[in-house]
Parts: sequence; C-alpha cells; structure tokens
Amino acid sequence: MAEAACIACAHPKWTERPLIVAMLKPDATVTREELLAHFEGKVPKWWIPDDVVFADELPHTATGELQKVRLREAYRDYVLPTAIENNV
Repeated sequence: MAEAACIACAHPKWTERPLIVAMLKPDATVTREELLAHFEGKVPKWWIPDDVVFADELPHTATGELQKVRLREAYRDYVLPTAIENNV
C-alpha cells in the first residue's frame, strides 16, 4: 500500500463509523477483506473500519500531509455496507 487515511463516515445508527481510503502502490494488490482482516486481534472489533475504498490518489497539503477534510467532503454521501445490512 502506498498510503491510506481513515476518516469518519456518516452512519444512521452510530452517527459515524470509520472508512479507510487507500491508495495502492503500482502493481500491488490487496482486497478489502485482506486489509480489514489485518486489524483482527490487534484492535477491539468495534475499532475496525466498516469499509475500504481504493482511490487512485489522495489529496495532500503543500507540506505533504493528507487533507482529511477534502476526503470527508469527497465521501460525505458514501453509504457504508453496515448501514445497509442493519436496515437503519
């Protein structure tokens, strides 16, 4: 993985839940399931993000920091799978 950010995403039941926005290195492959499985046993289950989105690029500031505000704006209307599964 080249880099990733974890942002808050709207959830109708929990108000917000984590979403990973990841950018892969060229020729790298990883699935959503593999990435989420990496957290199992390392953090409490409720800390594990609800979903992963793979992006071609991530926004940065002039100093090279990730612009999480822009990511939150870009994924403001993203519907997490847990919101659909729970019919909330």
